[in-house]
Amino acid sequence: MNLYKLKYKIRVLWHTIITMSVGRLEDVQQNFLVTFNGYKYESVLYDLDQQLRSWEKYGHNFTSAGEAIEKTREVLHKLMDDEGVKFLIDM
Repeated sequence: MNLYKLKYKIRVLWHTIITMSVGRLEDVQQNFLVTFNGYKYESVLYDLDQQLRSWEKYGHNFTSAGEAIEKTREVLHKLMDDEGVKFLIDM
């Protein structure tokens, strides 16, 4: 585990301890998961940005805005599945 991830996990634990003293259990669990998996969400966003950049730079085969939106959502959901993260509303 690299130093960045270790520092990150220590911050997560500290945040969780503080939140537990003042918050509801559901809020604590959700905050913990979001904070603990933050680097995964960042990875998803980076990869999605790279895909969008690729389509912009090298072209695409979309024939309508709706098709482009549908494909973008498919890519987003696949990236999220690959990283094992969910939308907050699904938690």
